[in-house]
Amino acid sequence: MKILSLTTLLSWILFHSSAQTSHAVINLKGNIVDSTSGKPLGYATLLLQNAKTKAPAKNFIANDDGSFEMSFVDSMEYQLVLAFTGFDNKAISISRGHSA
Repeated sequence: MKILSLTTLLSWILFHSSAQTSHAVINLKGNIVDSTSGKPLGYATLLLQNAKTKAPAKNFIANDDGSFEMSFVDSMEYQLVLAFTGFDNKAISISRGHSA
């Protein structure tokens, strides 16, 4: 019984130590508004992509009030592309400590 308990404890410690990552998590939140009228652009499409290759990493839709919030691992240089019908797409570079 002691060997089973010790084996379980050792396995648990090894599992949790190997699950640690060296990458920080970026929390991104904001509001999408029309720059001329100041009205929120609800349900705008947001695409998080690799800044160098333009490969998509994550996509999502803003809330009805134009707000959005997401988290992702800081493992590469990202670019956030905002798209809404009738507007030109807007691309924003994302890096640690960036606020737009």
